[in-house]
Amino acid sequence: MTAGRAGAYPTGATYAEALQNTALCFADPELRGGRVAVTRLGLPRPISGAFASVFTVTSADGGKFAVKCFTREVPDQAERYREISARLAELDDAGLSQPWKMSFEYLTRGVLVNGHWYPVLKMGWVDGVNLSEWLEAHHRDAPAVHRLAGRFAALTGDLAGAGIAHGDLQHGNLLVAPDGTLRLVDYDGMYVPALAGRKATENGHRNYQSPRRTADDFGPDLDRFSAWLIHTSLVAISREPDLWPTLHEPGGEYLLLTSEDFSAPAASARFPSLLGHRDPAVRDLADRLGRLVDVALAAIPTPDAALAAAAPPVPVPAAGP
Repeated sequence: MTAGRAGAYPTGATYAEALQNTALCFADPELRGGRVAVTRLGLPRPISGAFASVFTVTSADGGKFAVKCFTREVPDQAERYREISARLAELDDAGLSQPWKMSFEYLTRGVLVNGHWYPVLKMGWVDGVNLSEWLEAHHRDAPAVHRLAGRFAALTGDLAGAGIAHGDLQHGNLLVAPDGTLRLVDYDGMYVPALAGRKATENGHRNYQSPRRTADDFGPDLDRFSAWLIHTSLVAISREPDLWPTLHEPGGEYLLLTSEDFSAPAASARFPSLLGHRDPAVRDLADRLGRLVDVALAAIPTPDAALAAAAPPVPVPAAGP
């Protein structure tokens, strides 16, 4: 069996077909012979993204894993993941604001598809729901949303303090655990100091990234705009829960604002609801976010301290009619 052919990575559907026989397609002892989560038709069920499909695999001894199968080749992917793993391993869990790190292993001989081996990322299972789903269920619990805004600010402080940037902070990569703390997933575009001088492999979700960001932006300041955007959204919802059903469309790939909204606030139908909000905390954060749109990433204030200072101490009840 040979290594995967350059430029010829399988599609998600092709991976799903191969994963029907995990005793054959996996070399890893924990994955080999494992049970894959399936659709109602009994076929392996992928969660598909722009550059990969993720499958849930339960090992014979009950261990649960998320297996990411890549649908495009990144030439230095193995080296990037090696450096990311090494830097994350250096972080003392006891010194972090919350247990946000995800365990993972990059397997070069990952999955066998049509006689060729392709790499996979084997990730420890994370219990939680993504940020958007959590807000759908809890947006009216203002104190809980406010606490989450603080935890998010603390997470960005952990990253900044370690010289790390996730590279794609967005609702799908932020999971809220049952205890209300955050878990950070999907490290494909992560920056760590050992990768300085390289280009980004992706530009992140467009609804969370500065319009100024390009592939040449790859450093510890990558997350600054998206951190402000997410934090502003959480604080706003904690101050007025009705902003969630008013500004967020069910299933929308954003929180309160899309790239069109913050790229052109004057033409936005959503941004004025924040810029002209009756609550000064919301208004001030929205105003600052609007001004950051035209600022280079490196010139945006470091999120941790600035976000903590911007967070209001307690939620304010909604005004009556």
